[in-house]
Amino acid sequence: DGCVIIVQPITWAWDGDAFVFESDEDLNAINACFAPGVLISLGPMTPSPSIAPSDQSVIPKDVLLLRDGSDCVFQHNPSNHVDRFKCMLQPTTFSNQPGGDGNDAVALQGEDGCVIIVQPITWAWDGDAFVFESDEDLNAINACFAPGVLISLGPMTPSPSIAPSDQSVIPKDVLLLRDGSDCVFQHNPSNHVDRFKCMLQPTTFSNQPGGDGNDAVALQG
Repeated sequence: DGCVIIVQPITWAWDGDAFVFESDEDLNAINACFAPGVLISLGPMTPSPSIAPSDQSVIPKDVLLLRDGSDCVFQHNPSNHVDRFKCMLQPTTFSNQPGGDGNDAVALQGEDGCVIIVQPITWAWDGDAFVFESDEDLNAINACFAPGVLISLGPMTPSPSIAPSDQSVIPKDVLLLRDGSDCVFQHNPSNHVDRFKCMLQPTTFSNQPGGDGNDAVALQG
């Protein structure tokens, strides 16, 4: 019926028959659109909302993202959480918002007007730790969110259209033709992010793009 679901792909065809992805849609909507026997294809490349579109992604009113004197750090602990960055702040109001991972992207401005796109995890954990995901590397983050800098909301530039990068486009030899089963929701926080799995009729194996929090893609069912 031309329905469209926005997904963040994890693997296009794990074992050649499992399409695994994150999505803000619920399981009923996914099963209605990606029904058994349906061929899933790239949907219209509509622009995603501008960066920082939702209340959950805007810096809470009483939180001041004023950096302390230390460098930001990269935190890699796959058994516990997604790869993320932590920048320590001068003491401010506690905020564990928005929580979780894979949240809406926000443009944040730092030193000399530089802008870093982040996906916030907690704005001010313990009142002094700003924790977030980002595609930038640690050097770029430390250059922009330098010690003593006040981090603020950057310009609300539109994010790229959905499926902007090669990693998010369905691989050439992978056919997302659903088998006869329903999609399932997978909740196993000690092992992976919350995600969905739709089984496919056998196709070419692809473990791309891998990881989580990947670029959003509009898929039509």
